[in-house]
Amino acid sequence: NVKKKISSLGYILMFYSDDPQNSIIQNKILTQWTWIGFYRDGWKWSDNTSVTSIKWSLFQPDNFGGNQYCARLISIVFSEFSGIIPGWFDDLLCADLHAFFCQSRKFNLVDLTSDVGKQ
Repeated sequence: NVKKKISSLGYILMFYSDDPQNSIIQNKILTQWTWIGFYRDGWKWSDNTSVTSIKWSLFQPDNFGGNQYCARLISIVFSEFSGIIPGWFDDLLCADLHAFFCQSRKFNLVDLTSDVGKQ
């Protein structure tokens, strides 16, 4: 299980967004099926935060077979099929093998420059 493996190393599965800063990763992701940190438990990110809006592919999530608990991004390669749009989501078996990106756990940035010169 990818989630357990990378968690043991201090990482989490990458959160995906359409944000332009993710363009390098997005270009890599869209060339193959890719796991992201998104799973079925009310659909949450790997840090347990709730998901507000997701671009599901046509008829997704369908939980086919009753055990599709993970989500992947759809690649460009398979976008020729009707209703499949690259960069949108599909639910799938968590045991399926796909590429993945991970990131370090979330952290807060603190702006210390506002106090510079006040001493």
